Amino acid sequence: MNELVEKHIMDNGLEVYFYSDKTKHTANASLYISYGGRDKDFITNGKRYHLEDGMAHLLEHLVCEHSYYGNLGHLYGDKNMPFNARTSYEDTCYYFKTTDELEYGLEKLLLAVNKASFSNDDILITKKPIYEEIRECLDSEGRLVSCEIQKNLFCNSDYISGIGTIEAVKKFDKELIDICYNTFYQPKNEKLFISGAFDTKKILSLVKKVCKKLENKNDFEKVMIQDAAQVKEESSEIILPVAMPSEYVVYKIDIKEWNAYKKYTACFYLDYFLRMNFGGTSKLHDELLNKEIIYGRIGFGWFIQDDFIVVKVSAVTDKLLEFKKIICNVLEGDYILDEEWFELYKKDAKMNILKRFESHSSVLGNFHYNKDCSGLEKIDEVSDINKFNFAGFKEFIDQLGFKYKTVITVVDEK
Repeated sequence: MNELVEKHIMDNGLEVYFYSDKTKHTANASLYISYGGRDKDFITNGKRYHLEDGMAHLLEHLVCEHSYYGNLGHLYGDKNMPFNARTSYEDTCYYFKTTDELEYGLEKLLLAVNKASFSNDDILITKKPIYEEIRECLDSEGRLVSCEIQKNLFCNSDYISGIGTIEAVKKFDKELIDICYNTFYQPKNEKLFISGAFDTKKILSLVKKVCKKLENKNDFEKVMIQDAAQVKEESSEIILPVAMPSEYVVYKIDIKEWNAYKKYTACFYLDYFLRMNFGGTSKLHDELLNKEIIYGRIGFGWFIQDDFIVVKVSAVTDKLLEFKKIICNVLEGDYILDEEWFELYKKDAKMNILKRFESHSSVLGNFHYNKDCSGLEKIDEVSDINKFNFAGFKEFIDQLGFKYKTVITVVDEK
């Protein structure tokens, strides 16, 4: 299925990916800027910069509201084309959906994002709703826990959140904003993904034509901060007005030596492992509920951040020490690996892959996810899942090495 995705590199360095499916009635386009919350250290024009959190997110808002064509929400809204943008740890993305205006939308998107300029008044106006967004985060348990995970796990990085603090955002002046925009918003640092109903030759011709109007601005180098395998803080507490405490057990796993394919297989193996041991149908889930150690479901998840996998298990509980001990015992060796369940999960995973192909945007979304997480330019395939076996899965889990962790509790100030 990988041959269904076409890759083209424009003369200015822009990477373009096509997934054409003319059985659909819509088309989606997403422009990814390789500039996210983590990109706080960089060198441009011979000078090194270290920024506080929040610049990539601020630039996303500025581009959306004060682009080359003004407010992008209004621009696309006038054509009844859904448009949005978001900033993640790795990148910033601008995207839209259309039934019959793909050429219009693409030309506007490429020019709007790459030819923006901001006045001092634009910057002041744009910062105000960001301050409100930051204040709202102070009441969100999920956001606060995410920030605490970053503070506790990573020893050498001062990244806490992509949105930043009010104090940090206030310091970002026009000069620094222009430096960051001209450094990262240029074709050689961007990827364009287009999926759905469209003529690839026609759209490729259009993209090439627009790219002639887009030049690269600066040479730059991202400075990646290497982190230690250990955690910075083994425990911490968040005070919030909650009816019942919550506890989050979070492990940091070093994957610096992993190759691309091992990272790719982790996406399957870790999902299965966590569902088997902590899912709503797991033996442990029922046991903890019956003993009233937890109230509600066990929360679990994982993500890859730079050279590490982060695994998080949580629950609402007033038996904090007991819950922590049980979860740590499971992850550090007392886990369940069931071959019959493994084969059932493989069938479920293959069905999900086939369903994904019903949505053209999901196909390219998965392609981008794999590229980000593992470096592999591939779509998930049923043939990949068929290669996974229980012995390989068991070996993978046994070698993970759940060793370094932090425990975060959320309690009421009383």
